[in-house]
Amino acid sequence: MAASSDPTLTGEAGFRHMADAAPFPVWMLNPAGRVTWCNKRYAELVGRTVSEVVQAGLIPDAHEEDREALATAIADGVTARAQFTCEYRMRRVDGEYPLVLATASPRFDGAGQFAGFLGSSADVASRDVADRQREDDERLAAVQRLAGGVAHEFNNLLTQIKVGAELVLAELAPQAPGRADVESISHAADRASVLARQLLAFGRRQMLRAEPIDLEEEVQAQIESLRLLAGPQIAVSLQLAGVRGAVRADREQLGQVLRALVTNARDAMPTGGVVTITTTAMTATGGEIGPSPTLKAGPYLRLTVGDNGPGMDEEAKAHAFEPFFTTRSREQHPGLGLSTVYGVIQQSGGSVWIDSGARQGTRVHLFCPLEATAPTAATRRPSLTPAFIRRDAVLLVEDDDAVRTLACRVLQRRGYREHVASDGTEGLDMWQRLKHEVALVISDVVMPGVSGRDLVLEVRKTRPRMPIILMSGYVGESLETTEGLNPLPIFLEKPFTVASLGEAVQRALAVPEGAEGIGIIGL
Repeated sequence: MAASSDPTLTGEAGFRHMADAAPFPVWMLNPAGRVTWCNKRYAELVGRTVSEVVQAGLIPDAHEEDREALATAIADGVTARAQFTCEYRMRRVDGEYPLVLATASPRFDGAGQFAGFLGSSADVASRDVADRQREDDERLAAVQRLAGGVAHEFNNLLTQIKVGAELVLAELAPQAPGRADVESISHAADRASVLARQLLAFGRRQMLRAEPIDLEEEVQAQIESLRLLAGPQIAVSLQLAGVRGAVRADREQLGQVLRALVTNARDAMPTGGVVTITTTAMTATGGEIGPSPTLKAGPYLRLTVGDNGPGMDEEAKAHAFEPFFTTRSREQHPGLGLSTVYGVIQQSGGSVWIDSGARQGTRVHLFCPLEATAPTAATRRPSLTPAFIRRDAVLLVEDDDAVRTLACRVLQRRGYREHVASDGTEGLDMWQRLKHEVALVISDVVMPGVSGRDLVLEVRKTRPRMPIILMSGYVGESLETTEGLNPLPIFLEKPFTVASLGEAVQRALAVPEGAEGIGIIGL
């Protein structure tokens, strides 16, 4: 029988072929501990040919002070026929001696006989970068959970303060004693709600209305407002690569991200400079170290906002995404800009990385997953002055006593008849009794037991197009996806106001439910 001419490589030859493409050094030792082969990467790093490495071995490529330790590790491995490791300084062709970790595992042939070792030499510096990145990610994740939880409770308190103040103001004459004090309380609640939203953004707990967006088109649509934001002393330059595809994000939050980055760049250049916005298409392999350490494999659009300011030192970069961290005046810069950017992009499935150094400027890179879906056009908000409004029974489900009481007062003042439940379980029981009477369901999202999402899914089994308003300042794990919630509920962000709650109810009831809905419609 003639020998096969199939060029497919198998066995050890196939392994060597694949290992030659590896970006790190790989080598083989025989049972006596002598080198029998190394890949091209090893030969390139030490500046010798493969045959020269095989002839001389690994020891000559170690720093003279580390050769004895490497030789001992190899000898011990040969004696024990077991895995061995050794950290040593390896001489590179450029004269540098990076610290590497040699790891070798024993090989055995088909008959079970010891055949030597397969080993590799990993750059310890690269390993340390990955370890530090993992530690940073874990630390920020812990801070995110804390920020999200604090903001949740904070928003419930702010709702009580804001709505309570507005209800009092509605009863006070313009010149009534104490009116100015109540107005001051209301304004303070407004400012505090901005802080709560920024904490939620950092904690990846905002309610996002994600849709496919042409990011480059969105940047171009906002460029004039970004230039106004930058001010007359700052030039804003666009360098768009014409990347095809869409990123899935909340359009409003994306605008907030762009404004925060331009503001941050502007503040870094008080005497003037240039802000450059660039886009690049890239593909992540899933194992990046450095500019994109946390990316999943796949296509991405990288958007970079850079400045030519003084740059950031290593300490500033290490803490840049933490809430309330700032290198400037805390009165003017509360330190929530980059933390907001970090949370919004992460919640949208992407990642953020800062490239900066002293006197080198700063570049903030956003890595946004690309998808082939056609982008959706920006839509106008629907009119809030319908020809008729449904005024019938409303099922209100809210587990916070004070928020529930205030929401009831708002609904009563607007002429609605409310049925009230103190949690999702009670709300579901009331729905089973009242589903032919209720014209609208208003529910908190995060509740013990039956969540707002669970309640929506149950309601939609009976009335698929039932008008629903979901309230929350903290979505948490209860609404990670809107799958199964068609048509989408109206989302009312806490802390809400008398006006925003009334407007949400009006919007929800202005849309006819359809043939399956049997709520009463009145004038």
